[in-house]
Amino acid sequence: ANGVVSAPPLVAPSSAYYLPGSPFPSGGVGWPSLAVAEETGYAYLVWQENYVAKVDAYSFQFRFLTWHAYWDGAAADGGGWSAPLRKINDQDTFYSSIAATPDGRTMLAWCQRWQQSSGGGVGPGDPIVARTAYGTEPGSFPLRQATHDLYDVPQRDESILLTYAGGDSTFVLASDHAMWPG
Repeated sequence: ANGVVSAPPLVAPSSAYYLPGSPFPSGGVGWPSLAVAEETGYAYLVWQENYVAKVDAYSFQFRFLTWHAYWDGAAADGGGWSAPLRKINDQDTFYSSIAATPDGRTMLAWCQRWQQSSGGGVGPGDPIVARTAYGTEPGSFPLRQATHDLYDVPQRDESILLTYAGGDSTFVLASDHAMWPG
């Protein structure tokens, strides 16, 4: 305040993950997405925590946890970030994104890796479905849904981009869609 620069608050605490028997870190925090609701003073942040999990006796695979937090600029103490929150309790989510309307409604989107939910790995053709959660209060996303059913042929969605289109008051989700074979 008053032109004095201070250290920024730590919102996404870093965690170190290690493969069994390895001294080198094998995970961390990344892929942030930020949205601002201009009329309310709230900012919304979503990020991923990734780590390596043992799939079977011989193999390991990256797993992802999606976290979010919000900034209340009107808080009595001059504003501050909420504690990190988990809307998505599954340990198989990735490519998370968040968007907000000017009045504070928010949508969170992510890709769901179904094979990892049952403990398996993810290979070509395994279903990956885009999902969304919608909320009207900071930190709350009571409405959760898939954007489509599982495909009847090997297909999957990768990399999500979510935005709010003010002209027609809709959230727009784009995804990189892949089909097999070729």
